[in-house]
Amino acid sequence: MRFGINLNWKNRGDAELKKMILFIAVLLISILLGAACNRKAVISEKPLSDNSHFLWNQDARCADCHAAEVKSMTDSTLLASGHAAAGNTCSDCHDIKDLQKAHEEVDTKPPVPSQKYSSALCFKCHGNYKDIIELTKGRTRLNPHDSHYGEIDCFICHKVHAAKSPDEFCVSCHTSMN
Repeated sequence: MRFGINLNWKNRGDAELKKMILFIAVLLISILLGAACNRKAVISEKPLSDNSHFLWNQDARCADCHAAEVKSMTDSTLLASGHAAAGNTCSDCHDIKDLQKAHEEVDTKPPVPSQKYSSALCFKCHGNYKDIIELTKGRTRLNPHDSHYGEIDCFICHKVHAAKSPDEFCVSCHTSMN
């Protein structure tokens, strides 16, 4: 008898048989879940050429190609860490349809060129321009969200995974935001 389970098949009772079946089922489920969680993107072993493309699927691990972006989720100087601290993961901002489209023409090795996303992506969580203007009113002398340019795309000032001052766009003409 090992681990409270009788290993002699001939002398098993119904309770012992149920324990064994349950044990095997839990073991099998654990193995399958472990295998599912460790699947990686399908990447050709051959170097990419003009004729070959990266084959992306929704079980791909973002970090396999986007290591810097994944690392940015823990860098407190970047917006990505604030999103991660709020419990967001890659797929909260980058949905499956957008990822499939973004990877259709990928034929480069990392690092991957940065993408520009519409403000609609940000507005899923942060409201709309009117909400953001109200939220940032009075923080600086000039409210960057209430711009004379109107509604500009968020990515022009905000880089989630890279270091960039959000004031950079404004101070290209204005000497100071304060």
